[in-house]
Amino acid sequence: MTGWATMNAAEVSFSSRRVAVVSLGLVLAGAAMELLVLDSPAGALSLTVAGALAIINFRWLEVAVERMLQPGRPQLSRPIAVRLGLKLVLLLCGFGVLLAAPHVEPVAVAAGITAVVIAVLAEAVRWSGKGGG
Repeated sequence: MTGWATMNAAEVSFSSRRVAVVSLGLVLAGAAMELLVLDSPAGALSLTVAGALAIINFRWLEVAVERMLQPGRPQLSRPIAVRLGLKLVLLLCGFGVLLAAPHVEPVAVAAGITAVVIAVLAEAVRWSGKGGG
């Protein structure tokens, strides 16, 4: 047999690693465009920092959700909730510092954050096209 029926589970599963790699590629491509096309070092730095923060946030949320969904364990224990809350506060502080810094381009920040969203959507389409579910 050929096609999706013969794929193993690793080929069909949603890959958060692939999401991170694609996000990083999008962020680097966007930063290169900011530098080469728009001649904006501030925009490239804004996009890169925002993209890095968004990728870190994605990975933290992934770990938290995996811990909450473990069978036989509490769905959302107090330590997990506190740790997740502290991480989100830290992330919010990072974005606050980024937006408060001089010469930050808000459109580049939005593009950096959007890179993860685009990568997640692309992975979801790839996953569903290969029979994920």
